Amino acid sequence: MRTGHLATLLAHAPEPGGVMGSAAEDRLDPTVFSRRVDSGAARLRQAGVSEGDLVAVWGPNALDWVVAALAIWACGAALLPLPPRWTDHEVASLVANLPLRAVLAPSAYRTRAQALGLNVLDWTLREEAPQSRPTNQVGATARTWSPELAALVATSGSTGRPKLAMLSITGLRATAIATAAQLELAPGSVYGLPLPLHHVGGLGALCRVLVSGASLALGGVPPADVAGWHGQAVSHASLVPTQLGDCLAVWGEAGWPASLRAVMVGGAAPPPDLAARCPQAFATYGLTEAGGTVTLSPASAQPGSSGLPLPGVAIQVRRDDGGLVPPSEVGTLWVRGPGLMMGYWDDPAATAQALQDGWLRTGDVGFLDAAGAVHVLARRQDLIVSGGENVYPAEVEAALARLPEVAESLVLGLPDPRWGQCVVAVVVPRDHLPAPSLESLRTGLEPYLARFKHPRRLLTLPALPRLANGKLDRVAVRAWAEEVRV
Repeated sequence: MRTGHLATLLAHAPEPGGVMGSAAEDRLDPTVFSRRVDSGAARLRQAGVSEGDLVAVWGPNALDWVVAALAIWACGAALLPLPPRWTDHEVASLVANLPLRAVLAPSAYRTRAQALGLNVLDWTLREEAPQSRPTNQVGATARTWSPELAALVATSGSTGRPKLAMLSITGLRATAIATAAQLELAPGSVYGLPLPLHHVGGLGALCRVLVSGASLALGGVPPADVAGWHGQAVSHASLVPTQLGDCLAVWGEAGWPASLRAVMVGGAAPPPDLAARCPQAFATYGLTEAGGTVTLSPASAQPGSSGLPLPGVAIQVRRDDGGLVPPSEVGTLWVRGPGLMMGYWDDPAATAQALQDGWLRTGDVGFLDAAGAVHVLARRQDLIVSGGENVYPAEVEAALARLPEVAESLVLGLPDPRWGQCVVAVVVPRDHLPAPSLESLRTGLEPYLARFKHPRRLLTLPALPRLANGKLDRVAVRAWAEEVRV
């Protein structure tokens, strides 16, 4: 099991624990787990995968996802996790110019991947692998990146076009070790993960489980899966605030698993009332470009914050001119640490803008309090975080522009008691066509956007206000939308 990137990740670590699914029989004990990864890596090598290649995994959370990803790393190849809820159009746009060697996917996704012209292997890696090296979608793979590259993780930007953050194996390992230590993960611990593995939060959880020798418990989202969490004696977990609130509402004191010792709450700072009701809650802040986790500390220590920086991580708050601001004053958050990305794949301009002198300009707005805890006030200007999922307005606006009944649109996020924020589309209907309904918009967006990115509310205007420079006046539209909100 300890070859390639996997050997780097597991250096000096205990033997990995097992992996458990939601069903009692759906589990791999440590010995079987290691054997499956070794066998999978051998199959990939037979299929022509070697060090420096890029291989995707496309499918929902499952034991086979974990085995496939680790088999890729054991070969020394880089992992491209494809979001399972994305449409074929979104996936095709992402992989169009990538030197992708193969895609590992379950049967439900194999036909879709083949229709996109991708080389597909069953992600169980149990079938006979081809003996000849498969033809690459865009030609033979040539290493154009550092041998440290372990994963390309999709993240959007202000243009709405997905970018790929290049994460190193040493960066993932350093972040995993630091977070595992803060959470006191160890052999015998069981980490419950309802978050998607393709997301940097899920991938980071997998890494911290591996470096600590803990076991990973996949399954349904609590509290619906409360029986599974009790049965698996889950000791640690990653949740978003909405999930934690649901757990507290349904489980109550009597139903809370006695084994549960620590809950990482990400996607937004846990509200003080949730933190007070859940002493196991740890506040955290992170982003893909920083390798996942940046801050992590007990939520009760600094109520309302996103926690203190991890050991080895430094955070600064700067003005627009680059000068530092004192504690409690608002500015842009900058991060430095071992988990920072190596850059964006094939986007040197965006890389130069984000990475400067060893620091990452997050674009997030916030402040540091007197204790050094981070308070995030706004994520990357217009970023919408709905139910823990990132939604970039520009991406939704680009999809809306494809619809014939939409002349122009502006997308924003408004506060929502359940989801944190909901996606709101402010639309200018095209002349001589009926104004669209929310249902017709969502139907029209089906081929282009995953459903969690679809607007949950529709507002219409005869025209969108603009600034003197011709840009849309997002501040004015937001103020109007908040005023008319019902």
